[in-house]
Amino acid sequence: GSNEGRVLKLQDIDTDNNKVEFKDLSTGNTRTDTYNDGTNTAVDVGFAEITVNIDETAKRITFATIDSGDLRTEQGAGV
Repeated sequence: GSNEGRVLKLQDIDTDNNKVEFKDLSTGNTRTDTYNDGTNTAVDVGFAEITVNIDETAKRITFATIDSGDLRTEQGAGV
């Protein structure tokens, strides 16, 4: 694992094809994954899995969980 922090940008939401794209601003890599409208969906961003709920009708995005076994604070505590 890396000891570097990561910054993600929600790059694009394609509501016609139910695809979401995140860009890792730390590395420049982009990841695209599918989502299910209006329900919690696990999205792989490369170094972690993020659960998002993209509700097209309500025009709302909710980040339910951000999970990675490798996320640590500066002091080494798990996140």
